[in-house]
Amino acid sequence: MYKKEKLKQKIFISYAWNDNDVVSSFIEKLKERLDNEKVNIIQDNLNLSYKGSINDLMNKDGLGKYVILLISEKYLKSQNCMFEFNEILRSKKFNNRCIPLITKDANLFSEEKRLKYVNHWDGKINELDHMIQSFEGDENELNTYYYSLNMLSNIRNNVAHNLENLGDMMVLEIDENHDNTIEVLLKAIDTKLKLDIVKSESDED
Repeated sequence: MYKKEKLKQKIFISYAWNDNDVVSSFIEKLKERLDNEKVNIIQDNLNLSYKGSINDLMNKDGLGKYVILLISEKYLKSQNCMFEFNEILRSKKFNNRCIPLITKDANLFSEEKRLKYVNHWDGKINELDHMIQSFEGDENELNTYYYSLNMLSNIRNNVAHNLENLGDMMVLEIDENHDNTIEVLLKAIDTKLKLDIVKSESDED
């Protein structure tokens, strides 16, 4: 990476906490490498206070110049992860700065396989809706459930479209050789950085 830009870079990593061993070991190696590159790593589990929210983090100024999406089966079935996923892809600020990484267990490369995630969120919506219909507790607590139902509906309504949009991005599949994947990833970030620098210098002329 360009030395004059290296210290300024922030990279947001979106992934499912406590994922499988493949994801966990990859994340550790990636963080170590980025740290060596003097890159400021932003993770929601590191940057949220106890009472913070993912929404606050996503709307925070300077979230990150580049976004790494580490997409696994667990990620695609996590409400928090899919909220991040939707927010990132709908943001003009970030959707062209994403580099998705996909694990083999995600199974995204056919409509049939993507449909299973739509069905997953349909099931979550039906389950919560059934709970709401039979709920007899406090109204404020009920409002919390309605908020969650709205979030689930938003995820479900966007999941198929957003997964399809991954085809418009450079998608890397994590293989057993983490070092090789990380090298390719860093080259992709470096390419985006160089293009941004050229564009920035052009805008200044």
